[in-house]
Amino acid sequence: MDRLPPELAALPFTPRMSGSALVYQFRKVGQDDPPTANPLDAAPAAQQLQRSGITAALKQ
Repeated sequence: MDRLPPELAALPFTPRMSGSALVYQFRKVGQDDPPTANPLDAAPAAQQLQRSGITAALKQ
């Protein structure tokens, strides 16, 4: 499950609420190469959440 049910997604996010995120890191170099889980040179999870706009969206 990667989405909230519509009736929950429609509720406003208030300061009384909190959230969590699981960040899975994979890298795929070539089209025929298998993905590599948790590459050593991946950006930290907090940086990825900021770059993706998730952190900003949660602050609204």
